[in-house]
Amino acid sequence: MQILVVDPDREIAPAAEPLFTSNGWTTTVSDCRARAFAQAISAPPDVVVIQGDGSGGETAHLCQRFKHNPLTAGIPLLLVEDGIPPAWVLPHMPVDAVAAAPCDPTELVHQVQMLSPGNGTQLLDDLTNFPHRRSILDELERRLVTRELFAAGLLTLKASHDYEQDLGRTSLDQFVVLLSVLLRRNATATATVSIGHLSNDSFLLLGQPAVIHQVLATTTRDFEALVPAFYEMDALFDENEEVVGAPKWIVAQGALTLVEPGRFENTLQVGFALAEFLLAGQELAQPHAMAATPFEVIAA
Repeated sequence: MQILVVDPDREIAPAAEPLFTSNGWTTTVSDCRARAFAQAISAPPDVVVIQGDGSGGETAHLCQRFKHNPLTAGIPLLLVEDGIPPAWVLPHMPVDAVAAAPCDPTELVHQVQMLSPGNGTQLLDDLTNFPHRRSILDELERRLVTRELFAAGLLTLKASHDYEQDLGRTSLDQFVVLLSVLLRRNATATATVSIGHLSNDSFLLLGQPAVIHQVLATTTRDFEALVPAFYEMDALFDENEEVVGAPKWIVAQGALTLVEPGRFENTLQVGFALAEFLLAGQELAQPHAMAATPFEVIAA
């Protein structure tokens, strides 16, 4: 599989250069946007990753150039910004994916590898290609727990400040793709959204931007989506209170239940446990700062 990374910070390079080649993947980093466009036409890659430079308009122009040219329009286009692009820019970005938070091109490409299917005939959200994802789905089916409830459990866990102090526990396995629990389709069932964990609180979102926006808005409760999905996903795990109305956890209707994460060996087990409580119609509360356990018991 060929991945072309357009990185404006590598302008000192004399020409496009290989980043690495492994397992049949060849990744090229281009130092020049014009050269990258020409290269994409002469030898179309499977994926184009554009490293944004924060300029907004210039990056949007390049994205439009790729998408509006019939020779490159069909190539999946990923955008990575070193910071949050201006809110007015993102809705106009004709990209197929957005990477939230800064990340190195090498790391991003590695994540794209892990998210991509085994062959070109399968969709990015075909979970059967990934043994780890498949095992998660098998366990979900065994427990009769929905993917959405499992996602709610994981997101609730991420919102626990007490539990976050134990980085060894809260850090999700690097390649646990939240796609397996937040798989949603739009009304026509023609677009999907994949969510992959990059590092810390950084996530890679794969899918049409408008659909990503819709998924996040409909997956979280009591949250009015007014900003780009790129920003919303970051806000889900951001402790910055400046993000007005950003959800810190996902709840279900019913009684509140005590869960003690310390009883479990890893984050996935806690996610399953929380999902089972949600399945029973119980509700998980965000802990108060002085709570003795990550999830406080409150009478329904």
